[in-house]
Amino acid sequence: MLPRKHIGFLAVFCVLAASILLAQVVITSTILGSVTDPQGAVVPGAKVTLTNVDTGIQWKITTGTSGDYRFPNLIAGGPAWRIVAHPPGTDLGRTLGAALRAS
Repeated sequence: MLPRKHIGFLAVFCVLAASILLAQVVITSTILGSVTDPQGAVVPGAKVTLTNVDTGIQWKITTGTSGDYRFPNLIAGGPAWRIVAHPPGTDLGRTLGAALRAS
């Protein structure tokens, strides 16, 4: 059997280790969607820009053949986001807003 001194040390160590592990948790989300034209047809090759409204930082991707886009690993519960999609060969874009919430 362990002496009381060692049991107390072990208990304190376990509590501190657990609190450090909990501090490392970051909840992330993914924004995904499809770019379509007014008739509902997918738009491959559209340029999609995701902007953090608070900082102005941007991520840019181009949709694939299915018109889909995906922005993974975004911090949930944080800033608002602006999404702008530009069909290929145009400067016209459609702006959408998004907020990430943990569920």
